[in-house]
Amino acid sequence: MDINHNLVKGCELCDVFSSVDKYELVYPRDRNLANKVDYIIIRCLKCPSTYLLILRDHTEYITNEMFGKILYFVRREFKRNVRIDTSTKHCEDHFHCHINVDK
Repeated sequence: MDINHNLVKGCELCDVFSSVDKYELVYPRDRNLANKVDYIIIRCLKCPSTYLLILRDHTEYITNEMFGKILYFVRREFKRNVRIDTSTKHCEDHFHCHINVDK
């Protein structure tokens, strides 16, 4: 399987997958697995108090089912109340969302 088949050269968020070493990676914890998962979670560089979930596929939309799986996973991962914000957009055509974690 070509792990880069869903990535678009020049897309700011797709490029994160090829330079994951530059970011504080939250999920997956093993950097070697970053290109083998459906999405990654990093600390957001533009909003350091939040996290950023980036979908591996270069697409703007996801299904309700996929969003539900993401929400379930994020709640389990952070073990706290979380708010997922899909309205803040760094890149319009690549699904991503901010994760705000209650302290």
